Amino acid sequence: MKAVCLMLAMVPALYGQAGKQRPPSDPQNPPLPTGVEADKLGDKKYIVNGKPATREDAYEAIETGGVDDVSHKRRITIVGSADDCNKALALLPKGTDKWAIVKQYRPDDWHVINSKFVSTGSPSVTVQDAEGGVIHRQDNLDDLQTAIGKTNPAYDPRTDPDLRRGLLSGVNIGSMQTIAIIVAVTVLLTLFGPMAVRYVWTKTIAARSARLQAIENATAQQAAFNKELADAMKQLQNGLLVMSNTIKDKKPASGV
Repeated sequence: MKAVCLMLAMVPALYGQAGKQRPPSDPQNPPLPTGVEADKLGDKKYIVNGKPATREDAYEAIETGGVDDVSHKRRITIVGSADDCNKALALLPKGTDKWAIVKQYRPDDWHVINSKFVSTGSPSVTVQDAEGGVIHRQDNLDDLQTAIGKTNPAYDPRTDPDLRRGLLSGVNIGSMQTIAIIVAVTVLLTLFGPMAVRYVWTKTIAARSARLQAIENATAQQAAFNKELADAMKQLQNGLLVMSNTIKDKKPASGV
């Protein structure tokens, strides 16, 4: 059922005595319960969704469903001086009004005097669930933003950053599976890390040596081929020289 933000403010007057005769009965305003002094009641005030409204607007909001449902929201009550309360309000996490109703009072307000709210802090901050159970209370501003943030129903402690963890700040260390994985990786790196590095290094050196050896072999083969070619060219030259000399010897002498 939607909570109705329709309030009838009753402000006690500073005059009148107990037992004073009740005004004549009005058909549109039935008699009040015995013990209520009608002359000490204030004017009727209507508030819809935190804003002043007329009687007609208030009843129309009820009938048309124009009243926000705040029954599920938590309550944050701040009691202290105006300065302390304003400081506390400034420290509330952004978006607190989406999941909580925040009110501030002075220690001498009747709301506080007639309730059990602690009013001795600087300020006193009380957080209650929708049923009125106290979730958190503190009497100063120390770590107020963090404390209030943790009372948010959507708060997830697994998202809390831990600067001590560095690169692992996004890892849920509370998970046993995560811990097991981290331990296993650490052990493997400790035992086999140096061996793996040596293996990779050895393979790299071996591959490089093989490439160098292949280049040397190719160079040697090229040199051998060049030598064989040079020898063949020399033999060819020698053959041509012999052939030339032979032709000269067989040529007849001139004038014969």
